[in-house]
Amino acid sequence: MSLTQEYANQNQWRNWDKYINKLPIQKEDVVLDLGCSLGFVSQLLASKAKQVIGVDMNFQLIEEAKRVHSASNIEYRVGNLAEIGQLELPQANGIWSSFTAAYFTNFDKTLDQWLALLKPGGWIALVEINDLFGHKPLSKESRNSFEEFYQFQHANALYDFEMGGKLINILQSKNLQILHEASIEDKELSFNGPAEPEIVEAWQTRLKRMKPLQSFLGENFHRIKAEFLSCLTEEDHQCICEVKFIVARK
Repeated sequence: MSLTQEYANQNQWRNWDKYINKLPIQKEDVVLDLGCSLGFVSQLLASKAKQVIGVDMNFQLIEEAKRVHSASNIEYRVGNLAEIGQLELPQANGIWSSFTAAYFTNFDKTLDQWLALLKPGGWIALVEINDLFGHKPLSKESRNSFEEFYQFQHANALYDFEMGGKLINILQSKNLQILHEASIEDKELSFNGPAEPEIVEAWQTRLKRMKPLQSFLGENFHRIKAEFLSCLTEEDHQCICEVKFIVARK
């Protein structure tokens, strides 16, 4: 399965309307969708705003977004979100970014560049996961392995698996007004009880794609993978992972 197909499949479990309804978006707003992926949310935002500009670092995702989620008031661009000032984007009334902040382990610095594009009084909405593999029951050994992988990825500036839990403090450090904060239940990422078969299949696909995790765990990967997938199907399955959603005003 290609990354484009995988993301399209995952989208069926994101309740985007629940997020969008919390935004202080106005019909005359210019909105930046940073890390827009296939443009699912870009299209939703475009139905409520004057203009949406979706930016992603992945050329293939942007090309697919243009094909499947286009509209007269949406523009898609390929660009480095860590150097967004080079894209000559307009000043915006709103910024949306979902499942993107964790790719910037020094997000505090990246956010400064994003906020420079936000008009005074403008809003920013961030969605991010905290503790992706935070599911139980898992053995202590497997849990420790995941935590060590988190630390390795962060230390090497690759990914921050705990970014979701850090966002509120980062936003507050920028003197932004917090308008809304919530942990959103997600059928795939943050749920309790046994997972449905298609959810387990989606996790299998994700784990197959995660080459850095496979390399880090080495010969233990298949054992930990099997235990994790089994955990998701247990009647007493509980989720520690959270999908954090925060809306703030500049």
